[in-house]
Amino acid sequence: AVKLFFLLERLELKIENFEDTLKKYTQTFCKVDLHYRRFVTFADKSGLTDLFGELEKKVEQFYVNRFLTRLNEQWQEKIEKHKWESESFDNQQTFFEKRVRPILQKNNKVFVVISDALRYECAVELKEMILREDRFQAELEAMLGVLPSYTQLGMAALLPNKKLDMDNKAEKVLVDGQSSLGLDGRRKILQKTIGKKATAMHLKDFMKLNQEKGRILTRDHEVIYLYHD
Repeated sequence: AVKLFFLLERLELKIENFEDTLKKYTQTFCKVDLHYRRFVTFADKSGLTDLFGELEKKVEQFYVNRFLTRLNEQWQEKIEKHKWESESFDNQQTFFEKRVRPILQKNNKVFVVISDALRYECAVELKEMILREDRFQAELEAMLGVLPSYTQLGMAALLPNKKLDMDNKAEKVLVDGQSSLGLDGRRKILQKTIGKKATAMHLKDFMKLNQEKGRILTRDHEVIYLYHD
């Protein structure tokens, strides 16, 4: 709570335009969301409702009134005057071509872990946790998400694609005319581009594999998409 209050007092919550908003959120504003989430999480885990009850109300009011409301009002004004495109951030639907294919072209294998509704500030914290292990390298780059922002369209945008559409009933997202619904649909789209060297599965099923089955899966595939809820 102290970090959150201190951060908000120091921040200049002013955005100049669409591009400025994206840059400031990924560089600074996301830290407010991070500290707010941490406070709420630890307060709930403590079980000390009587002790933290009033403080939680004050933090909530401070967060909503001093941060969300002020930024949302400015953001609404900016997006009404700007196309949903960025000069600094790649579009989400270019993910495969910009992030996955270059790795494949170097004859490396790729695991793509897709975690539904993972907030950007959570990714920031995850990166910090990985780097603290001092055994791995980690980089974080934001992309401009697709609109409307909902799971099925976002999942489809991460697959190799040239065109995204909806079917006539607006129930399925089509990737180059092919349904992207479910694991089977996503697997077929991957294999249409890469062949049998690509697959998709739920992360929970991948985690159940023993060492030998995991080794065989990795040996036989160049791209493995893992979906996590």
